[in-house]
Amino acid sequence: GPITLAAKDANGSGGVVFNKQKDALEGWKSKEASATWTLPFPLKAGGYEVVLEMACAPGSGGKITVKEDFHTLTRTLTATKGWDDFASQSLGTLRVKANATGLSMTALTVEGDGLFLLRAVKLVPLSEPSPP
Repeated sequence: GPITLAAKDANGSGGVVFNKQKDALEGWKSKEASATWTLPFPLKAGGYEVVLEMACAPGSGGKITVKEDFHTLTRTLTATKGWDDFASQSLGTLRVKANATGLSMTALTVEGDGLFLLRAVKLVPLSEPSPP
């Protein structure tokens, strides 16, 4: 099934910190901003849909890159209704090499007041039908 990587388990750098009250990673203000997770177990090779649980006010946001040990996925984020409005957003498919052990996310461009507040990253194996 899907693998969920929680904000609290991330290793933030470049200003990214875990905000306990919001249960989200904040501080995505520059191109150095990034977060890294150690995967709970090595992944099987294949495609995974990357779904973010995030909030971002209109006028903010930017472009992000998601990387496993080898492959990368780059997307521009779509704003939600505001900084308190957390919603799921699919970034599309990240190809994963067999036995990938880590996942990182880095800001490429940042607009407005920051990239986003990130609560969780979900990796959904594409070989499985997604839940209704």
